[in-house]
Amino acid sequence: MPTPLEELESMVAMQRRSEDWKRGPYYLGFANGLIVALAAIKGQEPAYIHTPTAWLEMNSTAQLIVRRARVHLAVAYATTTAAVIGVLVWVLAT
Repeated sequence: MPTPLEELESMVAMQRRSEDWKRGPYYLGFANGLIVALAAIKGQEPAYIHTPTAWLEMNSTAQLIVRRARVHLAVAYATTTAAVIGVLVWVLAT
């Protein structure tokens, strides 16, 4: 039976392989949250998946500012949620 750490490592590997994070900012944030949780547990720096440039490109400056703010907010929300879930699972399982 896999340990909680092995399970979390498996989830991170699955997120990277499946590329579900390309579906949108929330998915990217969730993948990065799992990465943050794993890095925190292992005492390492997180190896984030970076936001695709295409998500941030728009025609006008105003559209660009609004779009970037929405993307970063969604990524931050999902990252925090997934990191908290990952750490809670780790704490409850040990």
